[in-house]
Amino acid sequence: MTKDTSQQPAQPFLIGEDLSALGRISLGAALPIFAKTNIPTALAPTTLLSAQTEGFGTVESQSLLTWLPELFAHWQRQNINLSGALVGYLGSEALINLFEAYLSQQNLPIVLIDPVMGDSGKLYPNINAANVTAMSALIQTATVITPNLTEAQFLTGRPGTTTVTTAELQAIFHDLTLLTHNKAQIVITGIPYEAQISTVWQKGSQLQQLQQPKLSGHFYGSGDTFAAILACQLYAKVPFDQAVKRACDLTYVALKQTADSHIQRRFGLQLSALLTQL
Repeated sequence: MTKDTSQQPAQPFLIGEDLSALGRISLGAALPIFAKTNIPTALAPTTLLSAQTEGFGTVESQSLLTWLPELFAHWQRQNINLSGALVGYLGSEALINLFEAYLSQQNLPIVLIDPVMGDSGKLYPNINAANVTAMSALIQTATVITPNLTEAQFLTGRPGTTTVTTAELQAIFHDLTLLTHNKAQIVITGIPYEAQISTVWQKGSQLQQLQQPKLSGHFYGSGDTFAAILACQLYAKVPFDQAVKRACDLTYVALKQTADSHIQRRFGLQLSALLTQL
């Protein structure tokens, strides 16, 4: 007799990143995207923040470092099996090490790590060399990494810059491939090119590129949104090239809606148009 599996619950997808009470970034950006695609989630908030860390002055924060091992242990007692993981901003060496140890034991088919550490050629104020070293170990657990240009440079021991030549970009991809032991597919976002912003990924030995018009100003949470969309596409077994292009296109929909909105940028991206098309 064939067992009926139609009512068996789907395995949840881990999302590990901070949660801000104000500002639709990190976990606040990922949740509606996963909900829209009907993917069950297992949430691992890493830090609770009174607001996202840019645009609201000095924020109040509470690390959940001591609680997370208890969370993971509870899941283990309940025999919770995960379908994949999305890990974004962690912010401390201890949290990075915790997720590295946990993911190393899971053997998940999808582990998308967005190594959030800096932008515009500089590390964020609370990120130091020890964080970069720890992140270099964490991305070795990944099947996909999505650094921006600055993060890719620091992960490969280069100084941060806001421009890059094709030869330099090829060298960065080569070094990231070695760093991840050839286990991860690599996407580098936020590469400026004249009036365009490029997203570049590797297909075989060739670099693929998608360019989009550069919109003025800063957009909080764009990388978080891109990573969440890409994770959902990969969960749905969309081919990698198509998944990256879809994530770029839908993120741009959110950027354009936010640029045209009267709502202050510090509150994060406007996602309603994106969700309609997702």
